[in-house]
Amino acid sequence: MNKLLKDLTSTNEHRVSVLQLYRELLRKTNKLHQNQLPSSINQYELQFSIKESFHKRYGSTHDITIQLLKGIRLNEILELNQWNDLEELIKEERRLFFEYQKRRASYLKNKVNIHEKQINNLRGKAKSQILSSKKGKLKYQKPDLSTANGKSQFLKDGLKESKFHGSLILQRFIHELQLLNKLPDPKLLPYTPERIFTTGDNLDSRHIVGGVTNHALSHYDQDILQSIIIPGLEYEINKNYLDELRTILQEKGPYEAVIKETNSGIVPLPYIMQPTKHKIGREELAVLVKRQTFCLRMMKIWEADKELPEENMQRDGSYIIKRSKGWGDQELVYPRQYYQKYCDGEELFEVLLQIEINKNKKVKTPIDFDKYYWGESLDISSQYLRQEYNKTIKESQIDLLPLQQELQKKYNAEYDKKVEKYNTLSMNLIKHNVFKHSEIVSPVNCNTIYNGLEKRSIDKFPVKDKVGKGKSLSDLITEVGLKSYEFGNKFTKRVTQIIKRISYKY
Repeated sequence: MNKLLKDLTSTNEHRVSVLQLYRELLRKTNKLHQNQLPSSINQYELQFSIKESFHKRYGSTHDITIQLLKGIRLNEILELNQWNDLEELIKEERRLFFEYQKRRASYLKNKVNIHEKQINNLRGKAKSQILSSKKGKLKYQKPDLSTANGKSQFLKDGLKESKFHGSLILQRFIHELQLLNKLPDPKLLPYTPERIFTTGDNLDSRHIVGGVTNHALSHYDQDILQSIIIPGLEYEINKNYLDELRTILQEKGPYEAVIKETNSGIVPLPYIMQPTKHKIGREELAVLVKRQTFCLRMMKIWEADKELPEENMQRDGSYIIKRSKGWGDQELVYPRQYYQKYCDGEELFEVLLQIEINKNKKVKTPIDFDKYYWGESLDISSQYLRQEYNKTIKESQIDLLPLQQELQKKYNAEYDKKVEKYNTLSMNLIKHNVFKHSEIVSPVNCNTIYNGLEKRSIDKFPVKDKVGKGKSLSDLITEVGLKSYEFGNKFTKRVTQIIKRISYKY
């Protein structure tokens, strides 16, 4: 009973004994007749229960032992034809199964409440991880902004999210600065106790909070964090965006819609490189690749005269091909030779029968063997599969030149718009003499969080409103319609790479 499950099931003695018991029970139940059984016992129910019990996977040696003891008891009952004991055994199994179904139904009905109680019973990091993963799966439902309560709720939610996103970026940034020795790490600094008479051996190491959690950052000078570190981090991220944009506009130029080929299918298929998330023609390309592969597999399996090494042949000589609408749930397809042997047998039977008829009637006319040909339907199937394959190959000859020219015009137009916006931004930067922390002397920013609240996403809230403060680099970038970052916005794309790059330059 205390042996590990793997140690028990891997032994040869266990396998042999289980198989022997399984065969015995199947033989004895197959020999049963319904007329010799009580009316409350169904032979097929008994056979199904036996098969299900032996095919089920058990999680412990205790469960396996209980089932084996039940199997041995059932074998003894069938051996001695003890129908009353068999009836009691089946009634007990039905009762246990019914109770299991009731427990399962109750669990499914109260599944949400049970999971919430399990989460509430957790503590520490395990609870925070589950809550964060659950939070990511739920899409935020924007409240009705036509009402005052809806606007207030949206602002509360947005500011709460911005505080969370901002703390994540700040923690990453300070951690990188600490690794580069550009910012002191409190736990590595010399420690002076509050009481002058405290000896060094009695210092409490928990007094110094390590890491870069919110609790650890609360021990830094908040004035320096809020007035120097955070505005400087926001400026550097936006400057990084501008440097990347400048490289694209001055060195790389507009994106080129280059035609390339993929060898995923049977023949090479062309496609166009595109920088957008939704790539035109990729869905049709995937469908063509699937059709090519499907048609080739169907044709090869149909014409196969021996086992194909690249395919998984079943015991009856069939192959599993999904979407083929073949036999059964597994969609089994048989090769032509599987049907050919039946056709040949029918042809031989009819020819021999005709020979005997001619012999009895003393007919000496030669037999027309083409009249007894049974393979016409097989020939039609072969021809159809070949035509479908050739049709798919012809459809793969795609002319993407018109689409390429159309996409290139769009990319050129988008490039011209970015150049225009960048020139406008450059003039504004020169006009306001923007540099790091220049918002202290810049013209007052009149934009508030309320401006464009309907168009604002839950992930695009700043930590604090900038009313009364000067215009920063992010405000000027936003005015011309280019990509910008405000401290508190959700920032996940290439965050590690950008933070490391900024930390080295900081």
